[in-house]
Amino acid sequence: MSPQLQQLISGRREAGQRDYARWDEKLFQQLCRGPVEYFWEKTDHDLVATEGYLSALAEGIGRNYVTQSADPKHHHFLATYLKWRSLLEFWLVLRIPLEFPALKSAERTTTLAKLWNLGENILRDKPWVDPYLLKRNIELPAALLDVERQLAVWLEPVLKPAPSARWEPPFTVRVIDGRTIRDDFIPGDMHLCAPSVVCIHDRRLPDVFGGVFLNEDDGRVIAHDRDLGRDGAQTRQADVEIGTSEARINGHVVELPKLGRIHSRLICGNRAALFTAVDSQRIWLVRSQ
Repeated sequence: MSPQLQQLISGRREAGQRDYARWDEKLFQQLCRGPVEYFWEKTDHDLVATEGYLSALAEGIGRNYVTQSADPKHHHFLATYLKWRSLLEFWLVLRIPLEFPALKSAERTTTLAKLWNLGENILRDKPWVDPYLLKRNIELPAALLDVERQLAVWLEPVLKPAPSARWEPPFTVRVIDGRTIRDDFIPGDMHLCAPSVVCIHDRRLPDVFGGVFLNEDDGRVIAHDRDLGRDGAQTRQADVEIGTSEARINGHVVELPKLGRIHSRLICGNRAALFTAVDSQRIWLVRSQ
């Protein structure tokens, strides 16, 4: 490690120990040996940018935004298999050291400040927003220079007001495996968080919640450790009668294969209804065309 980098690290360590009660020295050392050294080398020893990056990581530790380190050289594996605390952590630990070397020196400082502010604002938003955007970024990382536009593209269809639901045929039925949320997830009560976002409570575990995104054909799901928020004004009423493995919605019979006895149901405003069973990890998603 170069003397210049060692001096930067030493100064930031002293400031972190002084400023933050929850300072984690072991984590700071891991970050310095991994992302920081990678950043330093790939940016051709950009002193100003590295100092700013170190400051952001130190504040991330102090505010509990950064809880782990990762080697950017193995980003293809680590992006998917590490459990990221937030989108901000994902950016700070992995994406910034990977993408900043391609930026001009002057762009690095302004982009770092933009990402920090954006990440904090996302964390203050409704609880479902951060894990949803994190999952989208892991699947297909948004270029950091253009990240605001891409986040808006992902959020716009989720937040779009729900269309009127007439609940008429044809209906389609999709079965979502609760294990895609968590291996032991047992779906229970449900409520809307946004026009196209449903929060599903785990029936047994008080701090486990799933999210289903109705605007996406594949029914994208997320897992979280707290309730994803509420948007009760978006629910719609329909005449629903439940039989054995079927539902009658406004007089129309919809087959629900292997449903058995129902546990909970949710009728949404965007031509979608969800059902869970008493003895299954599955979630039945019914759409009205």
